[in-house]
Amino acid sequence: MSEKSPVALPAASVATGFLGGNGNNASEARHERRILTALCYDLVGSTDLLGILDIEEFEELISAFQRAARQAVASCSGAVEVEVGDGGVALFPAEIDAKDAASLAIRAGLEIIDACRRVGSNQGRADLHVRVGIATSMTLIQKGDAETGRDNVTGPAFAMATRLQAIAQPDTVLVSEATRNLARRSHVFSFRGSHTIKGFAEPELVWRALSHKREVDRFFAFGRLSSPLVDREAELATIAEAWDSAVAGNGGVVVIEGEAGIGKSRILHEVRRRTRHQRAKLLLFQCTPGGLRSALHPLLQNVRGDFAGNEGQLSAAAVAEVFRDHDVRDPEIIDVFSFLLGAAGADPMLKEIDAEAMRAKANWAVRHSLEALCASGPIVLVVEDIHWIDLTSRQLLAELAQSARHFRALVIVTTRPESGSWLAASNPRHISLKPLNREQTRLAIAAMWPQGKPSTSPELLDVVERVTGGVPLFIEEICQWMAENAASATDRLAQTATRSHASRPGSKR
Repeated sequence: MSEKSPVALPAASVATGFLGGNGNNASEARHERRILTALCYDLVGSTDLLGILDIEEFEELISAFQRAARQAVASCSGAVEVEVGDGGVALFPAEIDAKDAASLAIRAGLEIIDACRRVGSNQGRADLHVRVGIATSMTLIQKGDAETGRDNVTGPAFAMATRLQAIAQPDTVLVSEATRNLARRSHVFSFRGSHTIKGFAEPELVWRALSHKREVDRFFAFGRLSSPLVDREAELATIAEAWDSAVAGNGGVVVIEGEAGIGKSRILHEVRRRTRHQRAKLLLFQCTPGGLRSALHPLLQNVRGDFAGNEGQLSAAAVAEVFRDHDVRDPEIIDVFSFLLGAAGADPMLKEIDAEAMRAKANWAVRHSLEALCASGPIVLVVEDIHWIDLTSRQLLAELAQSARHFRALVIVTTRPESGSWLAASNPRHISLKPLNREQTRLAIAAMWPQGKPSTSPELLDVVERVTGGVPLFIEEICQWMAENAASATDRLAQTATRSHASRPGSKR
């Protein structure tokens, strides 16, 4: 794919898939600004391949690669908007948090590289390689009218992603500084220096995305284990009461609600620490934006994670092994979940069952799985971010939540505000996390200030308090930034204060 990749994309599908439609008449046409992440991918040396291969073989190879690339992008909630020969440009959804979109784009980029390897292996081409560039920017979306049915999406992210792809080494993902800053807690990066990028006035700090932090839990990826819990004792007391009840044989559900960065995962880490001596098992599941269209995505990710080194489709034998490791050995339960997970070798007879009967079987399998899991002692089962849960998982989690009261099980779910009402039938305990107040924010700032760094001045303390709005994750990030840039930040504040004083009526110079 050449550097002629467009900076302005005619993207009717962007508006339909991500932005909620095009408007019904010309009067609704408008400009809208959104932060979007763009991904550009391109096969390496495709012209040389064309000279080696028969034209039909070449077309088959390119088609197989493009199908795999589209699937990788779609699995991460993106959409390929431009496909040119052996490359393409993809966009990632604007309706989700910018950090999530950047993280999903990087996942997609890494999956495109894996997909390229698989296609090359299947086609007998060990020399098949791909480069990926990813960038994030403010983007202008110009809504079209009813006649054209097309929108224009314009922004520097497209050009930057294309340029980064062009300078990437084969089978690597290069990302812009903005993208790296958004996704730095979910992925591992390696700095690749400052580069002068064609068409951009300032040099760009370039990073290589190495991997997703899949080997650690989500809290470790998105927050510091050492971050203090400030004024969350009432919430922890509610969870402790629910846990004591579960240990006694009366399980239940706790729903933790709060905006992104408010500390939901930090509380979960504390719950893990406080229950570790009593619980027999801890089960962790993570919902992601990319899993909304994938049945049982949270469970599927865990099962696949246990067999991360295995290539190809998930097998029923692999599902059985994972379930047996958790003391679930009933063949009928395993058959049901293998079928729901789409595993190769699942019982073909289940395909003949109507939807209502299959739903009943699935609910039965959930209840009996929970019974088996609790046989050796009380358990904690956590499902994070259920505002992104797929429909199949939602149905089964609702059944599990209602069944929990009959077993030694504490089910904890986290969600954004007003997203967990469908669990009401399980009579859950609700915890709503609010931002820290002024006093609590200052305590958190003092506790989170990095050791060995100069202590914060009153001026900086005021800035941190005002900018973070009492959100723990923001406090952590701003504290780190302030500590690293304390001298320049103090100078700017002093200059601002001097100018403010000099501009007051009646002041003397």
